[in-house]
Amino acid sequence: MGNVIRGEMFKLAYGPEVSEKTDPGTSLLTNVFGVVQSATLPDPNIDIEPIYALGSSSYRNWYTAYRKRVAITGSIPDIWLLNGNALAWPIGTCATTGTDVTSGGGSTLASSASRGGTSVTLNDASDYAIADVIQIGTGSTAECRTITNVNSNTISFTLPLTFAHSSSETCNEVEAPFTHTISEAFDLKTFTLHATYFDNTGTVKLMRRFLGGKVDRATVSASEGDLLKISFDDIKFLDWLHNQSSETTSGKYSATVADITPSYPTTQPYLFSYGSLSLDGTTFARIRSFRLSIDNGVDPKYYINTTANSQLPYENREGKRRYGLSITTDIEDATLYNELMQQGTYSDVYKGFQVILTFTRGTNDTITITLPPSAPAEGGNAMGCLITRANHPIVSESLVGVDLDILTRSLSIVIEDSISDYPI
Repeated sequence: MGNVIRGEMFKLAYGPEVSEKTDPGTSLLTNVFGVVQSATLPDPNIDIEPIYALGSSSYRNWYTAYRKRVAITGSIPDIWLLNGNALAWPIGTCATTGTDVTSGGGSTLASSASRGGTSVTLNDASDYAIADVIQIGTGSTAECRTITNVNSNTISFTLPLTFAHSSSETCNEVEAPFTHTISEAFDLKTFTLHATYFDNTGTVKLMRRFLGGKVDRATVSASEGDLLKISFDDIKFLDWLHNQSSETTSGKYSATVADITPSYPTTQPYLFSYGSLSLDGTTFARIRSFRLSIDNGVDPKYYINTTANSQLPYENREGKRRYGLSITTDIEDATLYNELMQQGTYSDVYKGFQVILTFTRGTNDTITITLPPSAPAEGGNAMGCLITRANHPIVSESLVGVDLDILTRSLSIVIEDSISDYPI
């Protein structure tokens, strides 16, 4: 029997792109979304249209065919979350702060730093050392990096910067726990996805690299007895490369497509039993399941461009953002029924309510999803969640389960853990 490509022998990792459709390089394609057991890789889907109208000798068969648009879409279902980094990709951006080391270094940036940079120059780096963690900036553009080299006042690190920083921004040495705040952004960030296939002898047989990835649709879910998961239901890309040197007609062969060395997290998954649900301050302990769907309405645009005969998307443009929240819970009282009847109106004020989902893995180790991020209020761009369906059935089981469909406008996610560097 000959050698075959094995389904369980693969590598799948990603790297953030500094600019859209720019390969970050093999050395940075080390990140994993979590435990991934399968994926539909975005190999090109070519729209070829057969033409019947030309020629008289083809009878009822098509005479010729023309190539039209090329789509590059894929999906990664049921990612078991080992940390919260994957949650940021379908939402927008992530800022990270650490806990101050009181005896550690502290300074300011001596010059500006660009997104994608792997070093910063401080006004004073004398208190920093290799393996220390530095927090660069504050607020919505704060980020942490593990130091790999100190040369005079220049500090280097491996993971590129997520944000641009101005001169004089505050820097300080930090330690765990770290707080990662995932917030909505108008434009989604992009990543490059790399896949390596092996045969049963361990020989590399096929490598592909997909560029410009945006998570169009995703689902965060958990059910009783299971794990907290995220599914990337639809990822749209702009281009691809491969390592098949014998196949150069497509122009997609690249000698830079080399094998990768993923860095696998050592943390445990988040169990469903870690979760709790709060609706407007009232905690419901008897949750059976929940599903949070995220739809970014990403639309591929095929404009006239200078790449001859590529037929690839020119860009993937975000559309209207939509969330959907479904929860199944066993009821203890009439709270949910009353909320359904109120329809978001409280004392003649139409504002809705706030939902908080929390998964606690241990001390200083939580994922908190808040919908919406701030307390609901009356008026536009301020309302909270609204229950659209909450049927209260009569059942033969010992407990009455209610399926909730909840309309929500916006969200934020806060993760507290011991990981300093979140790649996005």
